[in-house]
Amino acid sequence: MAKGVAPSSGAAKRLFLIDGMPIVYRAFFVFLNNPRMTSTGYNTSAAFGYTTSLLQIVEAEEPTHIAVVFDHPGPNRRTEEYPEYKAQREKAPEGLTDALPVVRKLTDAMGITMLGAAGVEADDVIGTLARRAEVEGYETFIVTLDKDFAQLVNDKTFLYRLGRMASDPPIVYDLAGVRERWGVAQAEQVIDLIGLAGDSVDNIPGVPGVGEKTAQKLIAQFGSVEQLVAATEALKGKQKENIESYTQQAILSKRLATIDLDVEIDVDFDSLAYSGLDPDRVIPVFQELEFNSVINRLWGDLPGDGGADGDAAGVALDTMDPDAVSYLLVEPDGRADLVASLTAAERLGWWVEDDGETAHSAELLGIGLSDGIGRGWYLPSRGEPNALVAALAPLLEVSATLHCGYDLKRALTLLRWHGLPGWPASRQPRGFDVRAAHQLIDSEARHDLGALTERYAEYRLASPPSSSEDGDQPSLDPAILPCERADLTLQLCAALERQLEGIEAAGVWRDIEIPLMPLLIEMEFAGVAINVDTLVAYSGELEKEIAAHEADLYRLAGHEFNLNSPKQLGEVLFDELSIAEKPKKTRTGQYMTNEQELTRHLGTHPIVEKILEYRVVQKLKSTYVDALPGAVHPASGRIHTTFNPLVAATGRLNSENPNLQNIPIRTDRGREIRRAFIAGGEGLCLITADY
Repeated sequence: MAKGVAPSSGAAKRLFLIDGMPIVYRAFFVFLNNPRMTSTGYNTSAAFGYTTSLLQIVEAEEPTHIAVVFDHPGPNRRTEEYPEYKAQREKAPEGLTDALPVVRKLTDAMGITMLGAAGVEADDVIGTLARRAEVEGYETFIVTLDKDFAQLVNDKTFLYRLGRMASDPPIVYDLAGVRERWGVAQAEQVIDLIGLAGDSVDNIPGVPGVGEKTAQKLIAQFGSVEQLVAATEALKGKQKENIESYTQQAILSKRLATIDLDVEIDVDFDSLAYSGLDPDRVIPVFQELEFNSVINRLWGDLPGDGGADGDAAGVALDTMDPDAVSYLLVEPDGRADLVASLTAAERLGWWVEDDGETAHSAELLGIGLSDGIGRGWYLPSRGEPNALVAALAPLLEVSATLHCGYDLKRALTLLRWHGLPGWPASRQPRGFDVRAAHQLIDSEARHDLGALTERYAEYRLASPPSSSEDGDQPSLDPAILPCERADLTLQLCAALERQLEGIEAAGVWRDIEIPLMPLLIEMEFAGVAINVDTLVAYSGELEKEIAAHEADLYRLAGHEFNLNSPKQLGEVLFDELSIAEKPKKTRTGQYMTNEQELTRHLGTHPIVEKILEYRVVQKLKSTYVDALPGAVHPASGRIHTTFNPLVAATGRLNSENPNLQNIPIRTDRGREIRRAFIAGGEGLCLITADY
């Protein structure tokens, strides 16, 4: 097994056979929460991911011959023999099926042959061609995500798995790699493993109670499924019973996993010869799909470029080469000069480095600043965070500067905890929050900085160094990470500003979100006062109530069991008490006992209502009554939550760490919890409001 470029045995002919559909599927779901859209609203996620995968192969591996093989719709020999084969798979999402014609169009434009055969799966077409290619002197690489293909690996045929991201190296399995990964002596024994352990992806059943590790041991001992079932007298106990009871199922499973090597398909290998991308043929298709960054990378800027992944971002990251940027470390004695030089900046990008989850619990480690592409300064706190904040505070007093940050509210709240003064309305700094802006622009997408830079500029953030195998820590300039993030935040600010101008939510951003930010910072910093003694006393009352519910539940069930175990609860409800004729099950075969499912069975047995009541009391106790005292800040004596204005789809304010807005108000128990919140000096008083 190797990572990186596929090994070569010196063969002049390198054939890449690509299992097409798994790559399309993966591309679609990788971008599911962060879809790539054209300027006309067409989702190109699957097509883009598929294209980058093909480009990764043709650029890195330089194949002499290449083909993409697609499954042919309709029945095949496996579904005819075992109708449940792949039957568990849900119907392909609409967005995925819509992408298939575009995928085929792209493949053709890239000069790559597409293959398939009626009534034959792609696996069998690939297997047949791989064996034929060996005879004709080819070095063959099967590009797939399916482990079944490991059975074909030998000294001329390799298993090639693409990395998840375009920058990740592939994993190439040779015969030694297959032996190591799947624990077999021969590659062909992979089908014996599947025959025993099954394959949930293809719904191949295998033998109950036999997992991959057990299957490896059995095949190592007996050699094959057939030899195992012929010698079951050497087995003992439940294992012997299972193998004997499911002999035919094991043999069927092996047959389903076996790739056919002699299907009828008329292919001349000369027709698979690959001569590279023809710009005249492929660029128009890339332009139609607005793959402008791909065009620019391969052929440079073309007249009229723009669109979804080019001009829409407006982020000039071609200068982000480590040798082309100026990222400097500024020690405490250089802070004053830097601040003086930045007071005239029209825009500043900020990146706050800290070590905590919440702004009120984190320690400030340093701050990255940037005033332009490829320029940045990192100011470490050197153990005196308040001194750092005091040094930088004058920058926030400059009314002409636009301060661009990622999760700017959190960053400024953290600085508030380290000495930054609050601002009256007349002196509020002008701010732009990249994360909040993107939430308004595309609420369903991912909003982390890494996702934004990859989406808008196909740029991957630098990663912190990891230890090498011998324990040495690779060195990395401490200024790079924070400066790079401040730099990118500044650039994304300009890009997202332009996008905001064209959406209806621009008014919400201008008139609500930005003016609200300083107020939320002060609310979070002020905190909410709480009477811990009230909650401790109420916790004792709830403990007694929970014990009473437990006793009632054991009486209704007829015995004690673990009330918090879905498995045991399901057995009591559906096996012992039979409250439903056809209870729903999870994918693992366990009875469903969630609140929604139990509510459907109210009235069938008194135990159902009692379980739901037990869960309500238990959740109130654990989530609020017992947890809130632990959330009291040791310095302020108050609870400091985080307010999120753009999380709830309705627009209401969301609260987290801890969650205060979900404390019940319409029940006596919920009102009892709220009694613990008190007016405390300058702290907030918790109120209930609706809209």
